[in-house]
Amino acid sequence: MVATSARPTPRSILLAVGSARGDERAVERAFQLTKQWNASLTILHVVDSSAGGQNLTTDEIRDLMSREFAEHPQSKGFHSDLQVARGDPVEQLLIKLKQLNSDMIVMGVGHHDNLQKKLLGSTIDRVIRAAAVPVLSVRLQAFATYESLLVLTDFSPPSQRALDTAIALNSWSIATVLHVCDAMPTVMAEDKLEALKAELSGKLTDTVHQAMNARRGGTEMNESKIVKKLKFGVPIDVIEHYVADRQPHLVVVGTHGRTGFLRAVLGSVAERLLRILPCDVLVVGSPEKTQ
Repeated sequence: MVATSARPTPRSILLAVGSARGDERAVERAFQLTKQWNASLTILHVVDSSAGGQNLTTDEIRDLMSREFAEHPQSKGFHSDLQVARGDPVEQLLIKLKQLNSDMIVMGVGHHDNLQKKLLGSTIDRVIRAAAVPVLSVRLQAFATYESLLVLTDFSPPSQRALDTAIALNSWSIATVLHVCDAMPTVMAEDKLEALKAELSGKLTDTVHQAMNARRGGTEMNESKIVKKLKFGVPIDVIEHYVADRQPHLVVVGTHGRTGFLRAVLGSVAERLLRILPCDVLVVGSPEKTQ
């Protein structure tokens, strides 16, 4: 059994944006989560030093973006700290994360600015590997709180942290914990298949019990709101089909450097998962990361 402790609800959110308009969905979700959790919000815009063509000063950029955010419908009566940095977007994001001691990074999946292109390109793996806090990739409009969650598990410590984090969000109506076994049931003897199903189902139950027990007293949620699912097949294909069929608002997955669900199970398709899923994705890293 993996030792765990309840992860607290985030109290400090770091939103990485190119602009208020270009990253509107990420901005809306960050505002919604900040209000829901009564958290603080820092908005970070990084001027990519390698892009060139930027003639405005840092103060001029901050003034322009301040006016953009002031015009946002959700900004009325809402306080946030807008900061502008120059340099490599990922490096600056991680520096600011450490300075602020933020509990979560929020970013969009827009395609119109250098920060998002870089984060969703080859360097998104750098952020996920290095950040010691959950990284939320926003695709959907934030019409309401996250009500339906899908948590991916391979029974590893990173997966347990992902489930702990999902429970700590404390807003959803139903959560599904999904384990995908890549064994081929068609080539297994019936008795061995049934034994494997029983073993994995038991692990799923233990995983959920452990996470819920860690949260006892801190939430009114009960285990009846968590659905446990066991599937067989190629993990990435099963996940794609499951998400398309059930349409969860948020997928939560754990990772830790070269291990965890994204690395050990999904391997090189980690970026593909973040790109192709038609919903928001929360990647939960290890608290030992971020140097």
